[in-house]
Amino acid sequence: VELLIEKGADFEIPTGWGQTALYNASVNGDPKIVRLLLDHGANVDCQNKNGWTPINAAADEGFLE
Repeated sequence: VELLIEKGADFEIPTGWGQTALYNASVNGDPKIVRLLLDHGANVDCQNKNGWTPINAAADEGFLE
């Protein structure tokens, strides 16, 4: 992920369900990737098609770190 960011990859492009890289890292409980994305300005307020933000998804999965 770090290499992709360094090469200019747009990590804010959502999937068909509206999930960004930050959303997916959050729901999968990957704090290292979450921190990396946040350090590079990832939008914490993005919502998927159900209106869930990355923090909602992480909490729902039990990832409260």
